[in-house]
Amino acid sequence: MATRVLVVAVIGMALVPASVWVSQKVDETYRVSIEQAEQKAEDAAEKTDTTDKSAETSSKSNKKKSEATESKNVLEQLTDGASSLVTSVTSGAKQMTDEIVQQVETRNNVEALFFTDKQQVYKVRLAELEDGKVAQMGIFVPGRLGMDEGENILAMVITGDYSGFVLFFFASGKCAKIPLSSYATKQNRRKLLKAYCDKEPLAKLLYLPEETELAIRTSASRMLLVGTAQIAAKATRDSQGVAVVTLKKNQTIASVVPADTLELANPHRYRVRSLPATGALIRTEDEGEQMSLL
Repeated sequence: MATRVLVVAVIGMALVPASVWVSQKVDETYRVSIEQAEQKAEDAAEKTDTTDKSAETSSKSNKKKSEATESKNVLEQLTDGASSLVTSVTSGAKQMTDEIVQQVETRNNVEALFFTDKQQVYKVRLAELEDGKVAQMGIFVPGRLGMDEGENILAMVITGDYSGFVLFFFASGKCAKIPLSSYATKQNRRKLLKAYCDKEPLAKLLYLPEETELAIRTSASRMLLVGTAQIAAKATRDSQGVAVVTLKKNQTIASVVPADTLELANPHRYRVRSLPATGALIRTEDEGEQMSLL
């Protein structure tokens, strides 16, 4: 059975709109306030009934009735305000945070690997997840997989046989090419530690089912085309990798995409034979719309 997997970014990456969580929190805050106002109105009403029985306290009774009426008015205003605010926050959060960032056509007899910013990877079989409808936002992945508080998903990899490689490009210009088979386990483990190196900031994570050519762009407006076969694979998951891009101080890797997604006027200008390499300055004719993919 074919399955379409959609990954939605919600304050990081998740499968439930943030607006739901925001509206629930806002609604909970106002629920407490409304209950307090209702209790105040009931207390005022009870005092009003008692004072009505005494003619000697008729003036006080009128005052209590006024207070009760005022409390009810406050309650109604608070209720209306809460409803309007929840609607506003829900709509705003949805517009800002709901976005499909990855779509994969696959089958439900495969596994999904979620790499996070805590150097961990979480694994789940798609057959274990509930089927959803097109209009639904799906499952809240961090909650389902038991991720740590504040942990964010960086990328999802779908695999049936653990073939291919995961490339981790670091800010220094190094790249760790790790066989996806390094994340396969004989036991049904759901969480793997040390999924990649934590010695320096991660610039880009990329899964490749087979060897290809990549276009690497730096913050210095340089680009180099590198064949992934030129990068030696490392068996250890948290390997620091090898030097691929030569960078000066305060420079970093800006982006990495498959080279065949670009339409370069002269790709040979950027192709390198040995690593590490500095790359060539990007020419004006290559700064067109195709470069927006970077």
